[in-house]
Amino acid sequence: MKIYQGFRKGSSAFVYVDNQELDIKRSLKVRNHAEDFEWGYRGSGPTQLALALMLDVFDEKITSDWYLFFRDDIINELPHDNWVLLDLQIKEWLDKQLQKPDSRDENLDNGYGTWWV
Repeated sequence: MKIYQGFRKGSSAFVYVDNQELDIKRSLKVRNHAEDFEWGYRGSGPTQLALALMLDVFDEKITSDWYLFFRDDIINELPHDNWVLLDLQIKEWLDKQLQKPDSRDENLDNGYGTWWV
């Protein structure tokens, strides 16, 4: 089980996974939304964090299809000062999304991602 922690020190935001700083580089290779992680609002920093967290748990295909929803549902709602998420919570979130009827159609209607069958 992985433990993700976000906290602030001064004006900087930090994200750790199992007591090691979460490397932003892998997520930047997939898509560059921001050079730093952020959370608690809808913006480029929270988008990069959603992408990085999901990439740490899932493969690139699943992540690409779902990270914007993950940002909207989870990352945007994280408390400003500090937070903790488990990889199990991220997996449970995706499981719930996949169980919703017509979730793929809903995603297309909202303009998120592209679906391949």
